[in-house]
Parts: sequence; structure tokens; C-alpha cells
Amino acid sequence: MLWQVIQMNKLLLSAAIITAALYAVPAAYAADTDTVTGIEIGALREEVHMRIGAPQSVSPDGSKETYTLESGETAVLRYRGEELQFGYIII
Repeated sequence: MLWQVIQMNKLLLSAAIITAALYAVPAAYAADTDTVTGIEIGALREEVHMRIGAPQSVSPDGSKETYTLESGETAVLRYRGEELQFGYIII
């Protein structure tokens, strides 16, 4: 009985790993540094996404979005609600 439970748990874990791999979000790449630096403070989140695409990651509270740029640099944008408050690029 214990052996069957262990085998079932291994099977479920394997299925979870495969499912996670199938639905993994690919890295988002903004066009370039100039495109990101051209976004104005106060822009709405929707406008930002239309210009540079979906973020690579979003903080749990939604206030911070991260993008990997074509140059390999990382852009971090911070929001208050739906409005861009500030951003910076990590070189």
C-alpha cells in the first residue's frame, strides 16, 4: 500500500513538472533600450504593454514589471495602480 502511494505521488509530481514546462511563459523582449526610455511617466500600463509587449515577470501585487531587453539589460517599471510611476534599467 505504501509503495503504491509513493508511486502515485511520483506520477503526480512528474505530471505537474511536465504541465509547468508546457505552460511556462517565454521571456519577453522589449524592442530596445530607446523604446523603453521613451515611455513617459504617467503612461497607463495598457499603453506600455502595447509599446513594448508583455512583461517577463510581474510582482505579486502588480506594482513592478520586469522586461529583458534585446541588449541583455533588464528594465524595471513601477506602477501605482495602472499608472507608471518610474522605471530604471539594470546594466
